[in-house]
Amino acid sequence: MFTSPTVHTVHQAGRRANRGGVGGQQRQHRLAHPTPTLPPPKHRTTVPAVIARPLANHRSPTRRIACSEGKTGSASHVYVRSSGATVSSSRSALTGADVDRGSRPDGDGSEVLTVGAESYLSLNNESITQRKLLRYWSLKGEIMEINRPASRGVRRAMRRLFTTAVVAVLSAVPVLVGALPTASAATLPTWHFKVTVRMAQSTADLNGGLVFALSKTLTQMDTVNHRFNDPGVLKGKTSFEITTFDTYTDGASDELAKPHPAGGFLLIYDENANMGGGWFGDRQAIVHKWPTLQGGSFAPDATDGLVHEFGHSREATDEYACDVDTNPVNGAGYHESPSIMSYPYGVRNWSAYSVGLINADAGTVNTSSALASRYFPPVMRIRALSSTGSNVSHATVTLYPVKWFSLSVTSTPALSGYTDSSGYYKFSSNPFGPGAATPRNPWDLAYCNFLVKVTSGKRTAYQWMSLPAVGSAYFKNPTGTYTLNVKLP
Repeated sequence: MFTSPTVHTVHQAGRRANRGGVGGQQRQHRLAHPTPTLPPPKHRTTVPAVIARPLANHRSPTRRIACSEGKTGSASHVYVRSSGATVSSSRSALTGADVDRGSRPDGDGSEVLTVGAESYLSLNNESITQRKLLRYWSLKGEIMEINRPASRGVRRAMRRLFTTAVVAVLSAVPVLVGALPTASAATLPTWHFKVTVRMAQSTADLNGGLVFALSKTLTQMDTVNHRFNDPGVLKGKTSFEITTFDTYTDGASDELAKPHPAGGFLLIYDENANMGGGWFGDRQAIVHKWPTLQGGSFAPDATDGLVHEFGHSREATDEYACDVDTNPVNGAGYHESPSIMSYPYGVRNWSAYSVGLINADAGTVNTSSALASRYFPPVMRIRALSSTGSNVSHATVTLYPVKWFSLSVTSTPALSGYTDSSGYYKFSSNPFGPGAATPRNPWDLAYCNFLVKVTSGKRTAYQWMSLPAVGSAYFKNPTGTYTLNVKLP
């Protein structure tokens, strides 16, 4: 169930606008530097590297927003949420004593409320004490500036203007509801995660102001939840819930440095951020930087990218980091199969490895070593086979590592050995190097892929041994032995 977010407006123009910062799809625990950025969508013309993603020139940041599920609905779905959040302004949470309850306009059960120096509107005569009202839809600066309790005539004018805004938003924003539960889904636990949203005021302005920007944010978060839940592959229902929505005027790097509630995630929207975007595991935070020229924060590709970033928050790794374009050993390339964590644009499926990691994390927010460094088969081995399928003993086995995001095979072997009399080479230790937590080793692993070379006499064969392949084998059978078969010519 969605809990209404508290909305603040923070003015910090006096602070330095740019303190530098680096970006990328960072998924590392307490590491100082992020990993490289998510690959751009391949179906559009690329733009200069300073932007790092291609133009989405057929979509504008103010285009009609449509959830991929195509649902529409009423004002109550868009605006009125369950109780729980508090009325807030920039001066902190307000109590009932701060609320001036205006006389009720005729007919529709709505009323204008003045909270401090700002005015709010409730729908359907909801109780103020339960905070079931549009506490976060500040009319100040959006429809009419109110610096004193409004007269009855002004309240009626505000009501008419706000009704117009509601109709406009409803034409652009779909129903903000989760996927309808299936019979099997009804028995699943719900994994709740609180999300603090901070949006640059400039980004809010580009997206129609606070009302429209927040509506788009809520809609996008519903889409993110759908992408986790709709495939029906997880052991729980994921529910990312926005609990606070702030706007800011300083830099994204400044907002990233600020604390946010423990046990939850921080999501920063900034279409002109002074740093790179991506997942920052040491901060449990996402910087959602999708410039206006690329369609803005709420373009379809931007939403696909955001789903990928939230995948990191659930312990999924960057599977595209295992790809290989440069191979000095035998020239072969390698690319992971399409999935949300390898190439999210237009893709709706999670890899078996990502599913395993997300299910292992379940409803927790992991703040210790990455789960990817913990889950491996108890025994890993290479099997050398002849062209007829018989085991080959005393064959030479050599592993050439692929470092994270390098897109290349290292020409210096990480290890080598020989198959035994039964044709197997068993690893004495984990070749992926768990526990190697440095800025260059995200997910606490030294390597993410290997090119395996097997030689017997004049015969040589190669095979890839990637982290997603080994990890998915573990989740399929946690007590089983992983065997990579390499068939010689």
